[in-house]
Amino acid sequence: MGRAFNDHYYTSNGKRHPLKGWYIEWRDATGRKLRRKGGASKAESLELLRHEELKARREKSGITTRNPSEHSIEDLMKFYSEFQSTSSKSGARTTTKHAEETGHRIQAFVDHAKVRTAADITQTKLNSFVVYMQRQTVENKDGEIVPKYSNRTINAYTISVKGLCSWATTKGGVYEVDPVAGQGKLPESGHTVRNRRAMTDDEIRLFLLSAEHGPERRARRAALEPRKPKVDLPAGIKFMNRQEHMALQGIKDDSPDAAISPAQWRKYRFKGECNVLAYRLMLDAGLRLKEVSRLTWADVDFEKCTLTLKLTKSGSTQLQPISETTRDDLQRHRERAGETKQTDNVLKVSSRLLRQFDEDLEAAQIEKHNDQGSLDLHALRHTFASRLSAAGVPVKTLQAMLRHSTVQLTLDKYAHTTDDQQRDAYKKLDPEIEDGE
Repeated sequence: MGRAFNDHYYTSNGKRHPLKGWYIEWRDATGRKLRRKGGASKAESLELLRHEELKARREKSGITTRNPSEHSIEDLMKFYSEFQSTSSKSGARTTTKHAEETGHRIQAFVDHAKVRTAADITQTKLNSFVVYMQRQTVENKDGEIVPKYSNRTINAYTISVKGLCSWATTKGGVYEVDPVAGQGKLPESGHTVRNRRAMTDDEIRLFLLSAEHGPERRARRAALEPRKPKVDLPAGIKFMNRQEHMALQGIKDDSPDAAISPAQWRKYRFKGECNVLAYRLMLDAGLRLKEVSRLTWADVDFEKCTLTLKLTKSGSTQLQPISETTRDDLQRHRERAGETKQTDNVLKVSSRLLRQFDEDLEAAQIEKHNDQGSLDLHALRHTFASRLSAAGVPVKTLQAMLRHSTVQLTLDKYAHTTDDQQRDAYKKLDPEIEDGE
């Protein structure tokens, strides 16, 4: 960050020198500090400083001209991606994953609007892209035609494009004026709010049993399905089907179990135990999916029965108590995992866990949707909170265990009182009130 000054300056030997008039000081693209005489007033000096800093940023970004038509969109996206990566390494909020998602969204707009240079990005084209996304529909599981993208998702695409143009204006020096600065956001108040419900004790027992055998169940089903090539094969070449493959190996048993080796069965059983442990950490400790995936052995204190969680939203850490049962499950898992380091992740969470959750529910014959609400992976954390609330845990304690920023957030999302709790509250006011009244 440069500065404009008119009082004095210090030389390398520490001597102070008075100044006559205004001077500006900034760093060039290589990081070298430069100083020159400014304007007749502070305003003129600040304008010169802004010009020099903008010139240095353009050189640092590899942009040598301010004419948008001379910058291909590929180069602009490349420079913006490098800027985001640099910001990520310096400790900013931008993460590598966020930068990749931003690039995918911008690319979707570029492909639809047929953008070739920076001059092709206009608010009219961005508006057309928004309308195009609003018109996209998809058929849901009930056979109904519903919008493919929510307003929140469309706004995420808009924000990504606006971020690129804002950077190209303020730091890249491509635009004199941001071409999409006036693009507004769609209202998000009408987005669908998930009405989750808590699992019952019987549902938890059946669900965990189904999850434990889930990998084996999916392996049997895959063994019965014909193998589908992922690419077009040349004429005269084809994949072997399961029967041909078994005949080549000399296997006569035609059951799906015979096509899977004992080592593979052990691998599937271990995967099932990993999924169950991931579900238990959500059910018994209220962890979020990202908190489970980031958990390392260094974060587990077996003596004190606590976890050190890296909070996904604030970026800070917090101690989370766990039950002795969960502690014992973690110990057994570490023994079965073999040699591990403190920096190793406790669980290697599968990217298919969201899909496997639905399959485990279906195998356990548990309804995903009913009158009380729906079940998804986050409903396990909701179950944890609801069980604590039903046990009479104070809302302030519940807030701390759920790692919420405010008590109101806890009350709005998870504090659900049952009819029995309300009746018990009246009993404290009037002991003569009997059950059922």
